[in-house]
Amino acid sequence: MIGLTLVTSAPAAAQVNGAIFTTDSSGTQVNGNIYQSQADVYLDGGPQPNAPCSAGGLPNGDYYFQVTDPSGSVLLSTDAVSQREVTVSGGLIAAYIGSPADHTIGTGKCPGSISVALAPFSDTPNQGGEYKAWMTPVGSYNICSTSGSHTTFGFCDSDSKTDNFKIHKSGQANVTVCKFNDLSDDGVRNGDALEPLIPGWPITATGVDGDPVSGLLGNTDQDGCGSFTVSTFSNKDGTQTVTLAEGLLTGFTQTAPADGTCSLAGGDSSTPNANDSCSVSGGVITLSVSPDDNVIAPSFGNAGTAPLVVSKNAYTSYKYNWGIKKSVDKTEIDTNSGGSATFNYTVSVTHDAGGGWMVAGAISVYNPNTTDVTGVTVTDAIGDGSTCTVANGSGITVPATSQVDLAYTCTYPSSQTTVPDLATNTATASWTDSSSNTQTATLSPTTFPIYSHTFTAPTATCASYKNTATTGLTGTDQSASQTVKVCGASDLTVSKDATPSFIRTYAWGIQKTATSQTVPNTGSATLNYNVKVTETGIVDSLWQVTGTITVINSNDWEDITVTITDAVNDGGSCSGGGVQVPARVPGQPVPGSATLTYTCTYTSQPAYNATATNTATAAWSGAYTPHASAWGSAGFSFTSPTSLLNQSTTVTDSFNGGTGTTLGTVWASNTLPFSYTYAYSNTIPVPASGCITVPNTGTLSTGGSTKVNVQVCRPAAKTGALTMGYWQNKNGQAIITNGASTNKACNSGTWLRHYAPFQDLSSTSTCTQVASYVYNVIKAANSSGASMNAMLKAQMLATSLDVYFSDSTLGGNKINAPAPIGGVVIDLTEVCSVSDQTNGTGTCSGTYINTSVAFGGASSMTVSGLLTYAASQSNSGGSTWHANVKSTQFLAKDTFDAINNQLAYTP
Repeated sequence: MIGLTLVTSAPAAAQVNGAIFTTDSSGTQVNGNIYQSQADVYLDGGPQPNAPCSAGGLPNGDYYFQVTDPSGSVLLSTDAVSQREVTVSGGLIAAYIGSPADHTIGTGKCPGSISVALAPFSDTPNQGGEYKAWMTPVGSYNICSTSGSHTTFGFCDSDSKTDNFKIHKSGQANVTVCKFNDLSDDGVRNGDALEPLIPGWPITATGVDGDPVSGLLGNTDQDGCGSFTVSTFSNKDGTQTVTLAEGLLTGFTQTAPADGTCSLAGGDSSTPNANDSCSVSGGVITLSVSPDDNVIAPSFGNAGTAPLVVSKNAYTSYKYNWGIKKSVDKTEIDTNSGGSATFNYTVSVTHDAGGGWMVAGAISVYNPNTTDVTGVTVTDAIGDGSTCTVANGSGITVPATSQVDLAYTCTYPSSQTTVPDLATNTATASWTDSSSNTQTATLSPTTFPIYSHTFTAPTATCASYKNTATTGLTGTDQSASQTVKVCGASDLTVSKDATPSFIRTYAWGIQKTATSQTVPNTGSATLNYNVKVTETGIVDSLWQVTGTITVINSNDWEDITVTITDAVNDGGSCSGGGVQVPARVPGQPVPGSATLTYTCTYTSQPAYNATATNTATAAWSGAYTPHASAWGSAGFSFTSPTSLLNQSTTVTDSFNGGTGTTLGTVWASNTLPFSYTYAYSNTIPVPASGCITVPNTGTLSTGGSTKVNVQVCRPAAKTGALTMGYWQNKNGQAIITNGASTNKACNSGTWLRHYAPFQDLSSTSTCTQVASYVYNVIKAANSSGASMNAMLKAQMLATSLDVYFSDSTLGGNKINAPAPIGGVVIDLTEVCSVSDQTNGTGTCSGTYINTSVAFGGASSMTVSGLLTYAASQSNSGGSTWHANVKSTQFLAKDTFDAINNQLAYTP
């Protein structure tokens, strides 16, 4: 007879045992999982905080972790999943292997363990400040062990462990309450080891966020505590009333807290507010809380007794004549290089009717209580004609928190030649309180259950493996084979280069000034200029980091499409893109590769002479690599500009509308302020009369110009002569009145009378009378009528007084003339035609005339000579003058008018 044993095995990617917890950086549990900031939250994958270090934790291996909102719909972790990787060893988190590393490492609860900060992650959209932490094996990332399992950002619900936590929000209150197993039934918790907290216990709260009025139902989490958030404070004193009530489960009785006044504890370094209160009535806790509270209510306690737990296995045997077939669930598995590829094989055998059926196995009875259970009887039955016997199956004592194992056998009558293809084997345990529990097993006598074999995937290639099953009997039909293929995928690798560049532009300004002028009466005027070129600034722009990103694919069986992102750590923004990386040609050493050019730009100046890092990350999905991303980096530093604009500027000068000439080239300095000045001069003919405007423009080759206009005027003779208006006003009248006299006759009058036009002045006139005469002649001056005698007489009279009172040998230099005016030579070819004003002064009209005709054709003559000649053309008293030809009188009048207003030129 051939004995067959039923063997079962788990799927290749088994679900994860153990649990994860959030703690502080020292691995210490925080009441209610409520933290003050994101930086305070650390991940611990070891035994439950209240359990000893020897208790079971997560299975060994590498794990990813992430943070989401409590619903799992929003990913809050901000870095790449490759940066959120840890190694579990001995049930403890033993190493942080994220790359590049950006999570802070703390100490763990147990020796040899660490805790890892969950930050960086974004704020949760949950109004209560609640988050969810996740861990999943790297091999289960996006590959679920259970068909149809929901995936949250690559984390399968069937293969992940989670723990919810909160971060306290300003203005809110947090209330925490815990549930313990009151094994001593005394209403007091006696420590973690003796009376542990109970997870999953129902708690109903009113007055909290999410309360639909009838109360918000929640459960204690895996550490046995639950928390509620309060955002509304409706009491007059600014507090909010909250009630907490626990649900009761069958077999348990509430023992704590006791009715009466109770105390609240602080959930962190803070203490309850003075307005807070706590009381218990009928097992319901009523408390008032204030904004920013983080309080712990009294714990609920319950005592009760749990039933025994029964489990079993079943093995069949019989004598057959056998045939055999082998099948496998899949013929190829693609996975990461060095990873495990598990194939599930099924071996089917055929047999004749046979006989001698038997079922055997073990029944286990577990007592979860703290007291022994006595008088236990265990029976077993199949119900298909067999008889089952349990060895020592009656009068059993199951010690507290212990297990008893019992052997059993089931046999069939020799006359029975067939059994059902499927049968159910049931074990029953009963004890003195009339309770019982059962466990069943299903038997299939003709087919071996599925069994597994695991192969190690080759590196970056594929390999085939043959598996053969035999019955151990002789014959050609006593073996069956299946060949499977395993392909291993290695991560892509990323490399890059980084070349920084920027442009430096020099700014320039130009300023031209005219410094001094030398303008003679005739000939050429010399004009002196300064052109100052100033470097006004240095402007750097167009900072860039450019280069090539190369992605290498060493796998010879899988093309992989990647999305490349690029980033610098000094403020720039980089381009990326997607590219397909071809597989390596099988048998060839050169891997497949793809390149992508990139550019990083900056909106403001990065730090100079500082080493920065440019990191390219290639991410992919749908491949079988160990990870879903890889990165490469290159260092760079902005030091010197790679392009210089306007480093020099050439100065050209355009004088008086002529062609520009080059003054020189100025080169920039990197030290400001900086300028250079060109000093030079130009000459230009002095105008025959009046003024000319001479433009001069300086221009920079880099842009910008400056212009200065210089007015060059033929200089009028600065004789010190005064206008007829002066001699009519009090100042001129005073000079005349105070003049010297001889025999009471005023000397100035006597001198005036030797000119014919003024011989109507009495020879015996006193100085006062002379002054009056002058006043009236000037007052009568006008140009109307057929002649200009009156105006000519007034202007000649003023010139005569200028001559007399500027000469120390005549009337003395009473008008402070630089020299006797009578000796000044006047150019008669360019005389300004004067526009006379009502106050006795005049201005140059801008028209210049030749007055030589009025003075006998002379081109120039002294002022005294002019007076003498003009007097010769007049009768006594000036009633007839120049034969009363008004045009000639006008020329004479303008000559004296120009002298009196210091508008006349010297030759």
